[in-house]
Amino acid sequence: MIPMHILQYVSLFSKTSETFVYDLICRMEDKGIRSTILTHKRVNADQRPFPRCHVAAGSRYSPGRALQKIYNLHRIEKASRCAGVIRALKPDIIHAHFGDSGARMISLLNRLDMAMPLVVSFHGRDVNVLPKYDRLYKKIIVQASQNENVVFVTPSDFLKSKLLALGVNEEKIYRIYNACNPAFCDTSFVRSYASGSRLKVLSVGRYEEVKGYEYLLQASDLLRKKGYAVQVDIIGFGSMEGALRRLIKQKELDGIVSLKGRVSHKAIPDIMKGYDLYVQPSVVTDEGEEENFGVATVEALCNGLPCLVSKIGGLVEVVDDGISGMFFEEKKPEDICEKIIHIMENDFLIAQYSQNAKLIASKKFNAESIGDEWVDVYSGLLS
Repeated sequence: MIPMHILQYVSLFSKTSETFVYDLICRMEDKGIRSTILTHKRVNADQRPFPRCHVAAGSRYSPGRALQKIYNLHRIEKASRCAGVIRALKPDIIHAHFGDSGARMISLLNRLDMAMPLVVSFHGRDVNVLPKYDRLYKKIIVQASQNENVVFVTPSDFLKSKLLALGVNEEKIYRIYNACNPAFCDTSFVRSYASGSRLKVLSVGRYEEVKGYEYLLQASDLLRKKGYAVQVDIIGFGSMEGALRRLIKQKELDGIVSLKGRVSHKAIPDIMKGYDLYVQPSVVTDEGEEENFGVATVEALCNGLPCLVSKIGGLVEVVDDGISGMFFEEKKPEDICEKIIHIMENDFLIAQYSQNAKLIASKKFNAESIGDEWVDVYSGLLS
């Protein structure tokens, strides 16, 4: 392997919801690739330590509104600090995480007249939403795809197809799945369910519109009315927490549905072992945001949790319908309800789906092999 030093540009390092970014950087360290973080704000340092971080502090920006101005005269201080880090470190490659960070880095490198190898990772809103509201952002990304020093990476074929629809050069796009943290891969644990007992359901995600939790709550209400005993726990946080709690109260779901709030990511593998089923009721929002991969769903599969997911976006690449779980139509609580009843009345499916999930997901989202794919991308830019 070619010795290399990667400058990992992450605007906020490391957000609670961006475990996959932190895990990737640490995985590269394990493979002998030295990384240094360039960020505008360091958060969660106690839970996600990293020895080499440069903080180019500055006023907060809004990607949708300020993207075009991020490196104009009003932002020169921050740009100068970033440029100073790049010049001092002389990294072999810069890896910008998320498209908006990539656009800012592309603009900076152009201004500095630096032809430095650049990897840009895309994850969702940076493809589905931002291009609709910022034409300059879209132009920067499309033009950069013609640059021999730039490559793009998406975590799903679904998101790759969205980039292609924007006009991005197909030859510059790599699809690399997000890897599952090995802590979730416990092959010794055996899951089973006895028909007639209370089904314990888990979901993990932000309390935001795109996650579709209102439909899971509605499905829980339907199950209660039909006489099926379920316990639904949702781990997460977000702007819709108040609305979800009001819906729980309105439908008298206390004791059936519980919002568990924030939970340490390290604790989740063991927590998952106490559940029978995982449900991800994500939706496509009016803005165009949708689930482009489903990290929590992958973690559930690797943990041996059968998964019911909306038939949208990248989720259909993660779950094998009828093998490791089932699909349901988005925004259809009746369909969620029917799929859960089917599993409760065919209790052998829990053990069957669980075993399949562990076998398939642990191979498909294997951290070691996916790490090798990233090494190949980095090495290809330097060859």
